[in-house]
Amino acid sequence: MINSLFKHRINRLFGRVIAGTPYLVDGKIGGLYSSKRVRVVGEKNKLSYEGYSLCGAVSHIIYYSIDKPFVKYIHSRGKGRKYEDHLFLKHDNVLHL
Repeated sequence: MINSLFKHRINRLFGRVIAGTPYLVDGKIGGLYSSKRVRVVGEKNKLSYEGYSLCGAVSHIIYYSIDKPFVKYIHSRGKGRKYEDHLFLKHDNVLHL
């Protein structure tokens, strides 16, 4: 029940995320939508949103927009050119995003 409430609250922030992300990444929002989903859906919207490469910016916007005690959790692996990281929000031992 609580997870679905968080999901609903986070989904309501879609407009704020789309408007705020370019300011955090110098206008480079190329990874915000999945090109395959855009072809299937026909436009860039909630159904074609992916945001994987912009997880940090999106998580920061959500973190400061919701008044629940989230913890920022960073997962990283690899070195040099193979380095990858991903930012999650964690609340009550549940990872979001």
